[in-house]
Amino acid sequence: MCALDITDPVAAHSVAAQTFERFGAIDVLVNKAGYAELGFFETFTDAAVRRQDPLRYGARTPVRCNRA
Repeated sequence: MCALDITDPVAAHSVAAQTFERFGAIDVLVNKAGYAELGFFETFTDAAVRRQDPLRYGARTPVRCNRA
């Protein structure tokens, strides 16, 4: 298992290169990243809702990892 900062586009390439060097291939890629605001939805501020936006990380991260 490898950990990387999903907000850093260069990190995916770095982790991919390290993985290929160590194992020769990537057999399984799990894209699991997220954030959850705790509390009652009706009390969330606009900023809290934006932090949970799945497009903030959700759409870009799998693309970056798969491209790497």
